Amino acid sequence: MTTAPNLSEFSKFEIKDVLNEIRHPVDVAVYGVGNYFNISGIIRTSHSFLVHNIYLIDVETPKEPYYGKGSMGSCKYENITLQTSEEFLQMINEEHRNLVSFERRPGVLQPKTIWSYKYPENPILLFGSETHGVPDNILQVSIDTVCIPMYGLTNDLNVSVAAGIAISDFVRKHYGY
Repeated sequence: MTTAPNLSEFSKFEIKDVLNEIRHPVDVAVYGVGNYFNISGIIRTSHSFLVHNIYLIDVETPKEPYYGKGSMGSCKYENITLQTSEEFLQMINEEHRNLVSFERRPGVLQPKTIWSYKYPENPILLFGSETHGVPDNILQVSIDTVCIPMYGLTNDLNVSVAAGIAISDFVRKHYGY
């Protein structure tokens, strides 16, 4: 798929169901991200690339979804699940999911570079918090740890930017672009 489908003939309630049929075989998970604008950006980018599911792990649950305005309303068309890290790890184990963690934290052994990385089937791309990254207990169940090479003086990217790069990279490689 290279262009967005024409959804003008569907009601707002039917659009999510239509999109679910054409989503890409990739999920995105965000662990412990505290900045609501970053979460909104990841949701909006995930919608733009039609990821299948979005998991928000150990993120504070507000009374009302805080990400609606920041995601420009795209959140209403997405499959968003709030989970604890325990629930997420249980799902990974029970469903035998391919978890790929994106991490640049010092001490993470031999992350693979995104430029040459070959994604597994139906992966979950995991991005950690801005301050602590992906916790060790989750890294241990990841099939791979991937990093995005950087060449400037800063040692990390904004989490929503990193997610956008990775999601785009997956879709490009999955469809052979």
